Amino acid sequence: MRRTLCISLLAAAAGSFSAGCKSSIRPARARAVTLEPAEPLLAVSVSPLPGRREVGPLTEIRVGFSAALDPGSLGSDPIVVTSLRSFQVLPGASALEGEATVLVFRAQGGMKPDSMYEVRLSRALRSEQGALLEVSPGPSRPSFPVYYATFAIAPVLQGDVRASAESTSALRLDWDDAADNATPASQIVYEVFAAEAEVPLDLDKPPQRLTAPGVTEEVVVRLRPATEYRLAIRARDDLGNRSAPSAVLTARTLDAEDRDPPAFAGVAAVDADPRFPHELRASWAPAADATPAQDLRYNAYVSLEPGRQDFSTPAKTSEPGALSMAIGGLPPDTTHFVVVRAVDTAGNEDSNAVEVSARTAASFAESVFPVITLPPGTDMGLCWPAGARPRTGGCARSTCHMGDRPAGGVSFTTYDAFFRPGRSGLRPVVAENPAASTLLVRTRRQPGQSGFMPRGGSAPLHDECLDAIERWILQGALDN
Repeated sequence: MRRTLCISLLAAAAGSFSAGCKSSIRPARARAVTLEPAEPLLAVSVSPLPGRREVGPLTEIRVGFSAALDPGSLGSDPIVVTSLRSFQVLPGASALEGEATVLVFRAQGGMKPDSMYEVRLSRALRSEQGALLEVSPGPSRPSFPVYYATFAIAPVLQGDVRASAESTSALRLDWDDAADNATPASQIVYEVFAAEAEVPLDLDKPPQRLTAPGVTEEVVVRLRPATEYRLAIRARDDLGNRSAPSAVLTARTLDAEDRDPPAFAGVAAVDADPRFPHELRASWAPAADATPAQDLRYNAYVSLEPGRQDFSTPAKTSEPGALSMAIGGLPPDTTHFVVVRAVDTAGNEDSNAVEVSARTAASFAESVFPVITLPPGTDMGLCWPAGARPRTGGCARSTCHMGDRPAGGVSFTTYDAFFRPGRSGLRPVVAENPAASTLLVRTRRQPGQSGFMPRGGSAPLHDECLDAIERWILQGALDN
């Protein structure tokens, strides 16, 4: 009866045994479990590569690993950077990135230039699976410790920095791209400093504003109206190396009620430069205004007839504070009428009507050479009378002044040829001396006189064309 009861209890307990029961059933032995060994933890990359490297305040050392690191294995110094000059450990902080497979070290204050550093990894580092770090080098793995010889090259500011009033509470700064040995201009950032004029501008402290990469202008806002400020910039490369500061500029925010135009006497002189036949240079005395003189701009208006300037569209606007400027894009050997007006930073423009005329310089390429050589497409009627109009080529055609044996030994095919003496020993052109220039002497003679040019013509070239050639000779006969 007791045996039957034990069997029943066994069935009910599904394999458990009551005290005092005996059975021939034995529990099965547990099978041994074989664990796969964890993959070794390897350092597979380091940046920057060892050797001579540029450093700065933002320098990072990045070590990549073959597996995710166990954060608990980092300790206080997972990466140790030691100066080989002072043998001091470089203070800094380390952090995991990239799903814990990248360890980044950032030095406090950056690594110093002109030094040597050794970089070691903590032997306590292990992977999340528990594998310890193996640092023996392999053909595709970096060797630790890593050594760096360091240098730093700061960006260089180029050109000028310009400041102007934007509003009663803002000033605008703009500048040219800085240059750097490694960081492209599109990645350089700029520190902008501003302080009221009576406050020292400390260019070693953090800036008031920092531009986005590659931006070369900034509006400094939240300023006081009618207040003068001191401003400067520094360029910074992607390692944090900073350029020398720019020169300190001053600029004044607009007055809240500035509606008065500058008091301006107008343009004082307009001059031509024989080297630049397409431009005139206007000059003036500074205007007077609530805006400082160094912030005033000047608009130049140009017309081909007196009193016909379009004051809605200036031909040129000066830089702030300029007292002269070149006005380009003008036709050569042409009289122009120029009016200059002053503009303050509030946009108020004076309304003076002082007009000065000047003639642009005559151009060899446009005022002389086409008249003498008549290249294809030239309107011969502009200078050559109908009775004297030659074939294409003008004086420089095959039967006259060109080729291996030009008439009278005088050739007009190149600029230099205009200055070579003919068989008579006389030169076609003598700079600054029209009376000695046979090109003019022979073409200005009256028809019928001996040696008159063009040969066989019934009339001389038009006087206005000969006058242009004479002006070109008087101004130095340049190849302009």
